[in-house]
Amino acid sequence: MREVAERRQQLEFEHEQALAILTFKQDEVKRLQRVSPQSQPAGRSIMCLLNKVIRPVSWLVFKIAIF
Repeated sequence: MREVAERRQQLEFEHEQALAILTFKQDEVKRLQRVSPQSQPAGRSIMCLLNKVIRPVSWLVFKIAIF
């Protein structure tokens, strides 16, 4: 039981970190899009990649909720 609680805490910590990184990157993309219209296609690609990163983290949090 203790191992499960420790794992849950670790996953929650990793989730918080991933969300912070995602938010930072989303803000960065928005800033770049305002600066240069040419950066919009690249910005969309970055957003797609970031969404691919956040999905596994969200799945981990979902798995935590099951415990």
